[in-house]
Amino acid sequence: MSEFSEQLREIIDQNNVKIYTLASQSGIDRTLIHKFLNGQRMPTSESVVRKIAASLLLTPEDYKQLLQAYKITKMGKSVYSCRKLVMDFYNRFDPAPNVDIVYQSYPTKQVLSTQSEIAVYGKPEVNQLVQDVLFSEASLDKGRIAIIAQPEYSFLFEIMALAGMQNSSLVIDHIICLENSQDEYNALYNLKCLQAMMPILVSGCAYRPKCYYDNVNAHFGQTNILPYIILTSSNVIRISSDMSSALYSDCQQFIELYQKIFAKQQASCFQMAFNLRSICGDVKYLKQMCSQSNFIEFYFSSDPYLLPYIDKKMLNPCVNSNTNSSAFPNISEYLNYVRLKEFQASFNNVYFTKEGVDRFLATGKLTEPFCEYYSPIEILDRYRVLQSMYDDAQKGIYHPLLIDNNKINIPANLSTYVITGGITCFMLNSNLKLHKSFVVTEKSVFLSFKDFFTYLPESSMVYSFSDTMDFLKNKLDQGRK
Repeated sequence: MSEFSEQLREIIDQNNVKIYTLASQSGIDRTLIHKFLNGQRMPTSESVVRKIAASLLLTPEDYKQLLQAYKITKMGKSVYSCRKLVMDFYNRFDPAPNVDIVYQSYPTKQVLSTQSEIAVYGKPEVNQLVQDVLFSEASLDKGRIAIIAQPEYSFLFEIMALAGMQNSSLVIDHIICLENSQDEYNALYNLKCLQAMMPILVSGCAYRPKCYYDNVNAHFGQTNILPYIILTSSNVIRISSDMSSALYSDCQQFIELYQKIFAKQQASCFQMAFNLRSICGDVKYLKQMCSQSNFIEFYFSSDPYLLPYIDKKMLNPCVNSNTNSSAFPNISEYLNYVRLKEFQASFNNVYFTKEGVDRFLATGKLTEPFCEYYSPIEILDRYRVLQSMYDDAQKGIYHPLLIDNNKINIPANLSTYVITGGITCFMLNSNLKLHKSFVVTEKSVFLSFKDFFTYLPESSMVYSFSDTMDFLKNKLDQGRK
């Protein structure tokens, strides 16, 4: 028996439906339905599940549960859960920290100014202590915070993000324990860690998370005494696993001891993610991007990837006159590089939306890396660019697939590139200028995203290649009128 067969049998029994009646109404052979119920066979596609649901007059919620059972049975529970978590990453994408966090004000600042070592009891009191210490360090010109913590302490992660927003020069070194990446179930926990880290990654500060692999509960379970550590330039806090008690000290000898302990552990950790840059126009970064671009495997964004089709005739009017003169040669080099056929052929699939195509044709604005260097493209050139993309797609050089925005949301300000060994994300602000960018290199997270993008063409979340091409052709035909 599979999860799907059990769910289907339960629905049929609850509704007192005869198998021959279901077969007659759905057009599915009665023997095949029996095999579905015995777990011997699976529906070949979601459309078969929809036929069954329509014949059984299922409510939207019941159909959702039946479809979920079908996907879990077809993919396996761990793979389904990982793919769903990646999908939720986009559907619920909101990297802003919770600025509405309000805790009762406890007199910790006054206590800290008069005592070098104290014990604090109660979650609100511990949270207040953490908030005061982190915000105090973030107010310094060269503030630096070292942290050993898991996302189960959600308040701490929110405060780290808020502290990072308070001071872009703040450095946060973070050590986090991940579950063994070879186990698909453990990839779920690691993906949840990334979700918790997102507000810190995009907060604007120098956030440098590193990870090691082990049993998380072995280090942060209830039997562990004060496993969470917060270390600043002037104090150290040890916090219990349930976040209900803490020890605080500003003793210099203690601080130096924990600095050595932290540095030793950090040296044995792996890079999990890093900010790519914070200021647009960095020449060094442009060169770095050029050297990495030929490893791009997938592109996932609301807008289509069109930069390879900006030809030399469009280059001069396209590049903004305000561009730094020293950066211009590198921008030109980058534009020439992404126009190469072998570069375009390195993509497996380029995912984008109908809304993104319409937005480009209406505005002529590019929403890709370095978009602040490009002025809007002239209206006729917009259609020339789209035609070039369409022609390469027909030749098999370019692989476009439209995303159904009703089934998965691609934030308009987020572009994701899958490169060899990492996920690169670019976030734009409301003025379509680069706001934040970062790379996630942790293996299990990288493989989960790569699996998701590989799986998309067989899902119901994308249009077929032929439907995508029909849409593009229709847009080109409209432009000729």
